[in-house]
Amino acid sequence: MIKYSNIFGKSILLTVIMISFFGKIAVTQQQTHSEEVTIIGSYKPIISKAHKININPKISDEDIKMPVLTYDINPKKMNTKIQLEPIKPAKISGDRQSKLYRNLVKAGFGNYITPYFEFFANSLRSKDLSFGVHLKHISSNGDIKNYANSAFSNNEASVYGKKFFRNHTFSANIFYKRNVVHFYGYKPENFPDTTFSKDDIKQRFQIAGTNLKLQSNYLNSKKLNHLFELDYYYLADFYETNEQNIYFKTRLDKNFKLFNLSENQNFGLIADVNYFQNTDSLKTNNSTVVRFQPFISTDFNQYKFYLGLDASIELDSTTKLYFYPIAKAEVVVVPKNLIAYAGVKGELNKNSFKILSEKNPFIISTIPLEYSNNKLEVFGGLNGNLFETLDFNVCLSNSFIDNMPFFVNDTSNILNNTFSVVFDDISLLKFKAEISYQKKEKIKLNFSAAFNKYTMDKELKPWHKPDFEISFGANYNISNKFIIKAEIFAYSKIFARTFDNNTEISEEIKGWIDLNLGFEYRINKMFSVFVNFNNIGNLQYQKWHNYPVQQFNFIAGITYSF
Repeated sequence: MIKYSNIFGKSILLTVIMISFFGKIAVTQQQTHSEEVTIIGSYKPIISKAHKININPKISDEDIKMPVLTYDINPKKMNTKIQLEPIKPAKISGDRQSKLYRNLVKAGFGNYITPYFEFFANSLRSKDLSFGVHLKHISSNGDIKNYANSAFSNNEASVYGKKFFRNHTFSANIFYKRNVVHFYGYKPENFPDTTFSKDDIKQRFQIAGTNLKLQSNYLNSKKLNHLFELDYYYLADFYETNEQNIYFKTRLDKNFKLFNLSENQNFGLIADVNYFQNTDSLKTNNSTVVRFQPFISTDFNQYKFYLGLDASIELDSTTKLYFYPIAKAEVVVVPKNLIAYAGVKGELNKNSFKILSEKNPFIISTIPLEYSNNKLEVFGGLNGNLFETLDFNVCLSNSFIDNMPFFVNDTSNILNNTFSVVFDDISLLKFKAEISYQKKEKIKLNFSAAFNKYTMDKELKPWHKPDFEISFGANYNISNKFIIKAEIFAYSKIFARTFDNNTEISEEIKGWIDLNLGFEYRINKMFSVFVNFNNIGNLQYQKWHNYPVQQFNFIAGITYSF
């Protein structure tokens, strides 16, 4: 290291620093590389303070306009080649359609001089039209021991058909019936001084009418489903009582989705008009029942609901309005096997001469006709099937009915062999069970039972109404050649209203069991023979007071298809 004098040394040092500083700047501007210089001395470098450039940014207020873009598409068709390979048609294996015959004749004869004849004529398979004719006759000489002439005859004829359209089905039926009975419910030996001819105790009912129906059968659930039905009949008896009825019914319903709870929601309206004109030897009466039933039904998973209202108007000598709730709920307890249900309902019904004479043909011709008001019926039950062969339904209900009709002997008749009607307000607790079993076409079994408990308001007993009634039917087909049929009917005791010294009493009529058997042997597909045995127990039970039925009887005959 070289030493200099103090002043001279400082000057040389300052000069070297300045040359180094400016030289570094020049080198920095001209060269891209950096260079480090080490100065050894007593100098202390000081960095001067920086001065901030005070410039503020400015935002331009000019509007920015998006450019308008235009473009064109030039489509090009891609040519593709599809090679189709033929598929062999599927072969459907199954049973051949059985041969149909246009006509069927049944004819037979039995004891008590009982001829029987029945004829059916039908069109064959068709996608457009179905047409048929039915004729039937059965009569008997009666011959019930110790009683008056009990001969009867039942005759009927009908022509019916259906026309199938794309979205509708139109059906029509024209019918005529002529039934004759005799008021045989007395013993001639009890009236030795009085003689009655066959016509004196004769009753004849003739009825003719028609039924017309137009019904939609849309596959699209969004369509408005509809049904229109028009019925008419004219009924006349042997004693110049006649009745006319015009019945019109319509049903409209459509699927909506008003709520998001379920997919299936059906809204609809049922409306009908039921007009009656009844004329007998004492009076002429016109009456009408008009009914409106709006409803909604829906299902949600395993639940189904039906809610509605029945508004019925009674148009007679006075006008009355009735309202009834309609509600039903179902729940699937076991899928495809068991459903539990419960509900309430009510309705107004006219007791017509036709309805009452079909229940009891031994009524008088000037019978009173009233409205029955089923104010409320509460019900619940179970239905379903087991093993795909056994179907069942059990139901328990409790009804409150005003003006329910009951048949009683007409005391104005000296023979006491005709019936009139009394009306009473009742409550009815009823249990009903139905079971059916079918294994293909080989075995068919049907069982039904009903247990009734009547609570009367004025009358002593529910006249001619049993506490329980049971029926059983069986059909056994052996190789489609030999067919055995069996029927059993059982009724508990009933009560009839009678008088003893002007005092009303109830006379007990014993319960009964009726066993029927039938056998048919099919010689071929066209021809067969049969024999039916009725009342095998040879019982002379009574369905109506003083009216015993025929004892053991049979009919043997043939059937022929062509």
